[in-house]
Amino acid sequence: MSATATPSTRRLSDKILDAAQLAESQGRSEFAASLKLIQQALLVEELVRDDLRRGSDSAFLGAAPVKH
Repeated sequence: MSATATPSTRRLSDKILDAAQLAESQGRSEFAASLKLIQQALLVEELVRDDLRRGSDSAFLGAAPVKH
């Protein structure tokens, strides 16, 4: 889990992973895989949002945004 994820995103991510584990335990591996993809996309979206916010903060302060 990303250290920059908000508490609400972390909770949602944990619940999605719990649901994926339950689905796997019930033999629904395709559904579990879909849930894991959703969880990963949620975290990536949060990281992108953070990166964009940091870039706009840097631009506002007159500093060049850091490229990763």
